[in-house]
Amino acid sequence: MKKKSAKSAKSTKTTGFAKFVKPFRSRLSRIPLRVRIATGAGLGVLLLAGVFFLVFWPREEAQEALAIEWAIKPRFDLAEDFSVNGLARVKVKGQWGYIDEQGEEVILPRFNEAWDFAANGMARVEVDGKWGYIDEKGGEVIPPQYDWVRDFAANGLAAVKVGEKMGYLNREGEMVIPARYDWARDFAANGLALVRLRSKWGYINEQGAEVIPLRLDAAGDFAANGLARVPVKGKVGYVNASGEFVIPPRFDEAEDFANGLAKVTVRGKFGYIDGEGKTVIPPHFDAAGSFAPNGLAAVKADGKWGYIDTKGAKVIPPRFEEAGDFAANGLAWAGGEEGIGYIDAKGEFVIPPRFDKAKGFEANGLARVSVKNALAQSKWGCIDEKGEFVIPAHFDYVDEFAANGLAWVESNGKYGYIRALPTKGK
Repeated sequence: MKKKSAKSAKSTKTTGFAKFVKPFRSRLSRIPLRVRIATGAGLGVLLLAGVFFLVFWPREEAQEALAIEWAIKPRFDLAEDFSVNGLARVKVKGQWGYIDEQGEEVILPRFNEAWDFAANGMARVEVDGKWGYIDEKGGEVIPPQYDWVRDFAANGLAAVKVGEKMGYLNREGEMVIPARYDWARDFAANGLALVRLRSKWGYINEQGAEVIPLRLDAAGDFAANGLARVPVKGKVGYVNASGEFVIPPRFDEAEDFANGLAKVTVRGKFGYIDGEGKTVIPPHFDAAGSFAPNGLAAVKADGKWGYIDTKGAKVIPPRFEEAGDFAANGLAWAGGEEGIGYIDAKGEFVIPPRFDKAKGFEANGLARVSVKNALAQSKWGCIDEKGEFVIPAHFDYVDEFAANGLAWVESNGKYGYIRALPTKGK
């Protein structure tokens, strides 16, 4: 018997394959053309969606390897931070109450409005249009009877509104300064409070005596350095506790002092002055931030953000579309169209710009960031100082962490709390 040539064998093999696919071709030919086109288009869409998922879904988090450390699973309509006493206010079916760190209702939701507990262990609440104060068990310390109330200051006095006037009461609910002002602010550390009467502002002491007469058109609270901002004829200066201008009013706008410097504005440009009013950094920036503990502040010039030191020297030249203040760990968020990342004090990216939005690092070493998911939705999670996700980006929003290590999150229209614990590999 003659052996088949290589060409003949190849031909036979091809013929065999053709016989195998012939039934499928026959059946396919009986399917209308428009159906075949639609089917092909559908498969194409699925293919593109898969490619989109692989390319655009954030890879650095390996989200499946992360577990959410729920402290309290989402079940509230609204939620706020935990106070120093370990209680947080939450809203359920239109009413506010308070929960503990285990999510147990310590004070049942029964208030129309409620605020966080202050340092004195009292919280202001509103019932049927009247305000009062409760203790940590929900008991009424001062029954709701006022039209508005503020928190108690360190000196034990709180501003309250009676009708259209405001005065001050003590912790026992006694009015120690009669309600005679149109508006009243909290007492500052120097024992003075800002009040207004008939469109004029001034300052009173704890006995209600006018220390700085009510003759100012506007004024601010006293800051930690003992100075308050006061505008006169369109210019802002700073006064001391005696009402004397320590820094004459010569600025268009001015802010409180921080780290020994205050940000001021002159003809639309930002600069900085010291406690004596001397210009430390001339006002020639389009925008400016506050000085961080590392001595750097974010400033904007010619449409770009950079950083300067306390002498005004450019440490990081303006090159970012947006930028934030440096955190205690020496990192600041910055970036532009390519995304937001984190830079060091030299302006170098320690964490590459790959986030949609970002917040500064907190004391627990975590930073809140958002990334786009496969559906192009912004989702929030938390990264560590290496840029690795320790809390997956699954939430509609994540708030900053409280002292007890819990932060409220929004997820699918409900609010709960998560823990600031790395859970990778669980």
